[in-house]
Amino acid sequence: MSFEQAKMIAKAAVDLDRANRHHEALQYYMDASQMLIELARTEKDDLRRNAYKGHAVSYLNRAEAIKKHERYLSLQKERQEEEALYSGHYSERLLGENLERAGTSISTKTFFQEKATRLVILAFGAFWSAKSRSVIAKLVKLCEGKSDVLRIVFLSSDRSKAEFDRFTRTFSSNEGVASVPFHRRDTKGMLAQRFHIDESRLPKLVLIDCKANGQVLTHDAGAAFDGSDNPLNIWVSMSCDKTSVVDEVSSNGQDKKQSVLSRARDLLSASGSKEEEKETEMTLETLIQSLNAEFGEELVTSLRAEVMKMFEVYKTGKPIPALPKPTSTSTKPPSQQPIGNGRPARWADAVFGNQLMDMSGRRLKPSNLLAGMRVVLVFFGGRWCRKCNEVAPKLKQFANAVSGKGVSFVFVSHDRDGASCSKFWKTSLAGLCVPFEDRYRKGRLDGFFKVMRVPRLVALNGGNGEVLKDDVLSDALQVKIGAGEDAAIDMWLRSRK
Repeated sequence: MSFEQAKMIAKAAVDLDRANRHHEALQYYMDASQMLIELARTEKDDLRRNAYKGHAVSYLNRAEAIKKHERYLSLQKERQEEEALYSGHYSERLLGENLERAGTSISTKTFFQEKATRLVILAFGAFWSAKSRSVIAKLVKLCEGKSDVLRIVFLSSDRSKAEFDRFTRTFSSNEGVASVPFHRRDTKGMLAQRFHIDESRLPKLVLIDCKANGQVLTHDAGAAFDGSDNPLNIWVSMSCDKTSVVDEVSSNGQDKKQSVLSRARDLLSASGSKEEEKETEMTLETLIQSLNAEFGEELVTSLRAEVMKMFEVYKTGKPIPALPKPTSTSTKPPSQQPIGNGRPARWADAVFGNQLMDMSGRRLKPSNLLAGMRVVLVFFGGRWCRKCNEVAPKLKQFANAVSGKGVSFVFVSHDRDGASCSKFWKTSLAGLCVPFEDRYRKGRLDGFFKVMRVPRLVALNGGNGEVLKDDVLSDALQVKIGAGEDAAIDMWLRSRK
């Protein structure tokens, strides 16, 4: 190693630098400075040693300046790429510029923005999957006439274009359904990776809130489909626009009319039974608003005359006559009456399935067991979990304290066997339990509420199944038993208003 060699490398660095080949010059500057430092260590003459050091420092400073400039250019490039990526509509970033509807191409942005759609479901399925065909057929039927509320984008896992075409033809007449073109396998693969789709367990439904700029509400919207043919209101309750959709539980219009009038009578009877000041009495406007929120404006408007007659009787102070029982030609046996104090909580059957167990071992419909509840608390835990055992006594005290205040507990077991589940629930907890053998339901609930670890306590609105708060365990543990229960319940009910 000699000064001449270092000088030659330094000259090459300067030449490259002047030619704007900065990245190549950087390495030459580093090599030249390293050689000069080594020469300075062995040089005995002070004058030469200081000269070597001076040149080495200047080359290092220039190398650092080049590094700083390269970092700036790299950040600028990343920013430009990010701006280009996020400059379009969220739907185009997610699904690409075009979708396929009824065999023709349609802009993704147009499909999402038509009729100011509130919700979109990404439906991962395939023709070879019988369950996919069944669930997606129900989904397509559900969005018929409701494309302003719900739309569907189908993502195929079919093995051939022929199978894809055969499947998409079944819903080609529905304007609320589109699909990602079969040849865009890269888009489908990217989304399958993003949403952790297991193609051996199709279909998979991912719910997106269009009003919240494409926020993903749940990766397992299909959990709300089990036990109900119309889970639309459950999905709506999870979105930012919670305007209720009429739940057409029966094709018989008389049933819907009876439900509205029965609810109006209940509201007026409850108001008339309270000894309140005149200015706080129920008004016709308040009554109509309450019914609109629950049943939809169109249905309530068609029954306005009957509601007004009922309101006039209420204003006279006389008891409101009972409604005549609707005639029915059905040969089915009468449904089980609600156990709680109120109308059946239909949403509960969609969330918890066909059965819940009470402490006596009875297995009853969730909609009847949870009828009239203000809040439903769903506890995920297990006997093996140390923290679950620590919080269980306080939760049991809280459950017993609020049992008469319209609050119900439902236990979802993460135990490894039925005996552990039963022992933990009956000795340490209170309330109801999802049957242990229904592991499919347990998995559905875990996915629906995004349970990654236990213990977890989820608060639901007892009226419509809306998630009030993702985890209220700390709130429940901090409640002073005998004094703070009402405040906690009111806080949860206000949390989503």
